[in-house]
Amino acid sequence: MLKSKGYNGFNNYETWNVAIYLDNSLLIQQVKHLFSSYAEVVEFFRLFGIFDTPDGVKLNDPKLDYKELDAVLK
Repeated sequence: MLKSKGYNGFNNYETWNVAIYLDNSLLIQQVKHLFSSYAEVVEFFRLFGIFDTPDGVKLNDPKLDYKELDAVLK
């Protein structure tokens, strides 16, 4: 039996929330081909003074699953 992931198919709420933010961000949709990892996206957002999602999840929250977020960018 497959073990389901914790929150809407993601490991946790924080990762899901950031993934939704990335999917719904017009800016990221237009430039995501420039990034090879989620860590690069975090640095990009920092240049614009963006540190959290609109729901208040920190883009560098230690609970985030970076592998899952890397997959969202592909």
